[in-house]
Amino acid sequence: MIDNYHGIPSMMHLEEREWFLRCCGLAPLGAAVDLGAYRGATAAMMCDVRGSDNVWVIDNWKMNQDGGSSAEIVAKNLEALSHFPTILTQRSDATPPKGIRVGFLSIDSQHVGHVVVREMETWRPTLVPGAMVLLHDCDPHKYASLTRMVDQIFGKPEWTLTGQVLSLRAYRLKGDA
Repeated sequence: MIDNYHGIPSMMHLEEREWFLRCCGLAPLGAAVDLGAYRGATAAMMCDVRGSDNVWVIDNWKMNQDGGSSAEIVAKNLEALSHFPTILTQRSDATPPKGIRVGFLSIDSQHVGHVVVREMETWRPTLVPGAMVLLHDCDPHKYASLTRMVDQIFGKPEWTLTGQVLSLRAYRLKGDA
C-alpha cells in the first residue's frame, strides 16, 4: 500500500519509507540531497532525521504536467512541518551547489537509466566517504532500463549494496566516514 508522510503523498510503501528513514540516519555527516522531490515527502523525511539546515531539494517539476507538484507546493508542504530546506528548481543533473559535500543522496527523478548515469556523473564528486545513495523504483519489471543502469553504475568496486526493500535500493560509497 502506498503511504504518505505527515499527510504528504510519498509514492512509497510503508516498508520503503521505514528503510529510507533508517538509511538516512545511518548516512555520514554532510548534506542530504533529494533529486526528484514530487510533493516533498522524502525531503520531509530527510529534515526529520537530519534537520533542515543542510537538506537540498532539487527538481525541475517538468514531469509533473498534471499540476500535481511544484516548488511552491513542496515549500508549502515542508513549511507546514516547520522544515525550511534549500529548494532549487533545476535539472537533477545540473551543476551542484559550489562546495557542497553530500552524505545522503536520494534519486527519484525521471526513472530513466541514462538520466541516472548523468546524475551520478554530476553528483559523485560531491559524495563524502561512506555516503549513502538511495534509488527509488529499482524494479526490473516496471523500470528495466533504469534497473540495468543502476546495476552497471553501482556494480563497481567503490560501491556496496546496503540492501533493497521493495523497489528502494541503497548503496554505500566505500571509505571511512
